Formats: sequence, structure tokens, C-alpha cells
Amino acid sequence: AVIKDRKILSDNGLVAVIVTIDSRFNKILVRPNIVSRGFVYIKESQSLLKEAELLVYESLKKKMEKKVTFGELKNTVRETLEPFLYQETQRNPIVIPVILNMREAMNFKK
Repeated sequence: AVIKDRKILSDNGLVAVIVTIDSRFNKILVRPNIVSRGFVYIKESQSLLKEAELLVYESLKKKMEKKVTFGELKNTVRETLEPFLYQETQRNPIVIPVILNMREAMNFKK
């Protein structure tokens, strides 16, 4: 599995999607931020990445109309982003969703 992942990384790169939520209110606090390494040239692909961020944001907003788990949010990010990126670039980067829960929300649950 490690060798397979390294092969994908070398051929297609990596895309990390950072999403900040407040689990108390089931809300996205900031529009998702996409960071990529070895996938596309950032300067030449700003519009692609902004479009991808908006696509992920809309799909997460719809998913979060009901209570969801972190796993479901991560799957939504992957299921939304992977086909879009392939359609636009014919490349399949490794997509790593990072879901951050607001600290106050985490303390509230204790």
C-alpha cells in the first residue's frame, strides 16, 4: 500500500482540503481551502482550485443540512472532488480531507 501511494503521489500529486466546522451548530465556518503538492502549478491553476473549493463547499453545505459524522464529511469531500479533478485534468491525485472542529465546540461537548 505504501509503494502504491508513493507511485500515485509521484504521478498525480496530493490535494489536501481543509474545512473548519462548528459541530454544535452543524455549520461550515470558513469556505474550504485547497492546498496541492505535485498536482498542478498553483499560479496557473488558481481558477481550477477556486472552482474546486466552491464545489466542495456547496456539497458539504448540502450534506450538513442533517447531522453527519466526520467520516461522512471526509467521504463527501472525496466523492465530490475526485471526479471533478479527473474531469478537468485527467489526473487522480490523492485527496486528503482535513476537518477541523472549532475549539469552543469541542470544549462545549465535554
